[in-house]
Amino acid sequence: MAQLLKQVEQVAETNATMLVLGETGVGKSLLARTIHQMSPRRERAFICVNCGALSPGLIESELFGHEKGAFTGAGGRHIGCFERAHGGTLFLDEIGALPLESQQVLLHILEEDCLTRVGGRASTPVDVRIVAATNRDLQRAVRAGTFRADLYYRLDVFSVVLPRLRERREDIPLLATHFVRQYARKLRRSVPTLSDEVLAYLQGYAWPGNVRELEHWIHRAMIVCEGERLGVAEGLLAERGDQTGALDPSASAPAVPSVAVEVGRDWESQQAEVAQAEKQQIEAALRATEGRIYGEHGAARLLGMGPEKLRYYMRKYGVQRPKKSS
Repeated sequence: MAQLLKQVEQVAETNATMLVLGETGVGKSLLARTIHQMSPRRERAFICVNCGALSPGLIESELFGHEKGAFTGAGGRHIGCFERAHGGTLFLDEIGALPLESQQVLLHILEEDCLTRVGGRASTPVDVRIVAATNRDLQRAVRAGTFRADLYYRLDVFSVVLPRLRERREDIPLLATHFVRQYARKLRRSVPTLSDEVLAYLQGYAWPGNVRELEHWIHRAMIVCEGERLGVAEGLLAERGDQTGALDPSASAPAVPSVAVEVGRDWESQQAEVAQAEKQQIEAALRATEGRIYGEHGAARLLGMGPEKLRYYMRKYGVQRPKKSS
C-alpha cells in the first residue's frame, strides 16, 4: 500500500481523472476523499454520488441538473452534482452502473468542461475533478457493449486497484483509529484508545466485508463502549446484543455479519461462510489472548461465552491454541 499511496499523492496534486477499482467495501470512497484532501481543491466541495443508486429516470437530472418545467414535477431549477462540485471534486461511485445515454452526456461534459441542464439551452462552465470508482470489470463491459470505450479511456487516465483488506492488514490499525475518531465526533464523546488486544483481533480477522465491515464493527463497538478504552469485548457484544449467544448455531444471527446473505448466495454457501467466519473469530481471539482460554483476559471472556463452550467450538472447527513464542 505504501507504493500505491505514493502514486496517489503524486497524482492528487494534478487535475487528472482517476479511476479506482476494487471489490465492494474495500474503501474506494475513503480513498476518493483522501485524494480530494491531498489536492489543491481540498478547500472546495467534495460531492459523492452513487450512480447505481440513482433512479433511471432521474440520473441526468441529479448529475447535470434541470430547468423548471423540464419534465412533469420539475417545479423549479435544480442544480446537479456537477455544478455543486464546481471548483472541487466529484466522486462518481459505481460508474459502471450508468446507462449508455448518460455515459454519452458525461463524456461530453468531460471533454468540453461545460454542461446543459435537462430542459435547458444555455451551456454552463464547470470546473470539476473527477474520481470514478467501480467494482465491475469495465474492460469486459466495453467488449460487451454496455460501457462506452471512449468514456472508459477518458476516465482511465490514472487507475488504482485497491486490494481486499485482508491483503493489506498493515492498514487496519490506521483505518480503525480513523473510524474511532470519526464516530467519536458523531456520537459526541471522547476518543477511546484501542487496546493491543483489539488491534491483534482486528488484524487476525479476514474481513470478508472489507473496510465497510471494519467501519461497521468500530461503529457498533463505539456505541456500547462506556470507558476510555475500546477492547474486543465491546465489538463482540455489539455484534450480538448480548454475550450469551456467541457462536450459537440456534442464535437468530451469525456471530459476524454474513456477506453471503448480501450477495444472495444459496443457503449452503451461507452456512459455509458463517462457519469460516466463526472459526476465524475464535482464532483471532486466541491470538489476541496468546492462547489463554480461562480468566478475565482469556479468549472465552472476549468471545462472551463459557470456557467449555469455547472448547466445544475449537473441537468443532479444529482450532488449536497458538504456540507461545519463546
